[in-house]
Amino acid sequence: MLGNKLIDFESDETLHYILTSVIKRKETVNKLKAKEKKWKLLFLASVTAVISYFFFIFQSGFFTTFSEFFSFLLGNIGHLMFLLLTVSLYFYTVQLQKKRRKQKRLFKICAVRLLKEAKSYGRRLKHGSTEKKRSAGCSPPMELIYIMKTNRIA
Repeated sequence: MLGNKLIDFESDETLHYILTSVIKRKETVNKLKAKEKKWKLLFLASVTAVISYFFFIFQSGFFTTFSEFFSFLLGNIGHLMFLLLTVSLYFYTVQLQKKRRKQKRLFKICAVRLLKEAKSYGRRLKHGSTEKKRSAGCSPPMELIYIMKTNRIA
C-alpha cells in the first residue's frame, strides 16, 4: 500500500526495519478490520433471516407444542444447514475479532518501539553524527514522530 514512500530518508537499518514493520502491521490491521466488518454484516443478515423465518412459521399457527417445532426443525435438512451456517458465521467473526485485536496489539508494540528508536537515533545525530539535516528542516526522528501522531500510516 504505502511501500517505501515514507522510508526515503537516511537512517540506520534498525529504524528502517521497525518503520517497515509498523507499516505492514497497520496495513494488516486495516485489512482484518474490513474483513471482520464484512463477515459481521453477513452474520447479522443470517441471524435476521433465521429470526424472520421462524417468526413467520410461529405466526402461521402450524405448531402447538415445542415438540412439534423441534421435529419440524430436525425433519428438514435445510433448516439445520441454515442454523449451522449462522452458528459457524458467529464463531468465524469471533475468530477474526481475536486475530485483529492481536495484530492491533502487536502494531502498538511496534509503534512504541519505533518512537523509542527514533528518539535514540535523534540523540545519536545530535551528539556527534555529521549527517546532513533534510531540506524540509526536521531530522528523521521528528518526521517519524509526526507520521505516527498524524496517523499517516493508516
